[in-house]
Amino acid sequence: MSNHLSPLSLFVWLCIFLSIPAFANAQNGTLIITIKNIQAIEGNLVIGIYDKKEDFPIDGRQFKLATLKVAASEMTYSVDLPSQKEYGVAIFHDRDEDGNIDKNWYGAPTELYGFSNNIRPTFSAPSFEQVKFRLDQSKSIEINLK
Repeated sequence: MSNHLSPLSLFVWLCIFLSIPAFANAQNGTLIITIKNIQAIEGNLVIGIYDKKEDFPIDGRQFKLATLKVAASEMTYSVDLPSQKEYGVAIFHDRDEDGNIDKNWYGAPTELYGFSNNIRPTFSAPSFEQVKFRLDQSKSIEINLK
């Protein structure tokens, strides 16, 4: 039996060794979202955090999804996320707690909603480019529901 590593074993160990700094540098940042203009103390706030433009704002494709019971006219949500990335946030006030944003007969939302950067779309949802922001170590944002 030999004490030498085979070329394949050496390659595997080298890959593991070289990947350690990447894991050591992976850090989380804290995103603090203050949601303002909650007009009724009922239902839930549904918060979608997206990290890819092709997923925004598609329901079910959020990077993180949170539901908060409404308890005040202004609420704060804090979450740890991988840092050094771009994110976009979409929120709606699900007053009837059905899990969907209610719309009228021509498709306009009837429940309050908001986006990061307080983008106010007119006839369609904003793009990821409009709502994105960079999370480094920590960031506080405010979203005013409309």
